Amino acid sequence: MTDVIELECDNCEKLFEVDDAAAGTKVPCPYCGDVNRVQSPDSPESVGLPPDHGPEQDILSFRPAMLRARPFSALIIALLVLGGIVGAVMAGRVDRWTLVYLSLAPVVIGLVWLGIWYLNHLSEQLRLTNKRTIHRRGLLRKHTSEVLHDHIRNLQIEQSVWQRVMNTGRITLDSSAGGGALAAEITVNHVPRPHKIKEIVDRYRDM
Repeated sequence: MTDVIELECDNCEKLFEVDDAAAGTKVPCPYCGDVNRVQSPDSPESVGLPPDHGPEQDILSFRPAMLRARPFSALIIALLVLGGIVGAVMAGRVDRWTLVYLSLAPVVIGLVWLGIWYLNHLSEQLRLTNKRTIHRRGLLRKHTSEVLHDHIRNLQIEQSVWQRVMNTGRITLDSSAGGGALAAEITVNHVPRPHKIKEIVDRYRDM
């Protein structure tokens, strides 16, 4: 039995059926003659994403995970800051001002560490559109890499055990038919929800 796809005409808004073999093509409406595009079951539109044709539209824009990527570093920073504050307060109560200043040293170290970490977090961004994937690095001096989804030949996800638990990972996009690490166009570590990113990109790839 042949499966059919039910369409609503963009012009007259009447429903009609076409063979599923027509998925991804254009067919005329039997009522008004207007040409309609038949969505493929794996097309971006079928899951609510912008179509791969027409103007470029943003889908996602995000930065690598911060706390989820390095929870132990976050814990150490928290211990430095909180421990230093508690030590300074206790030393201040007994007028041990030398100990107060010494106790504040871990607070400063923790805050500087956190500030550098946050700046590194801000310096990297991954942006997905319905046409391409764009990777930007740097705050003052920026470096941008991009690859068209139609040109992606390989998309790899690498996850350690901890990254699987935290739902992060490393994504590598390769636009060369030859593959290999040297041909990789974009590599981003600590990407949140990497399999979701792959699912979106696969909708636009020429597979």
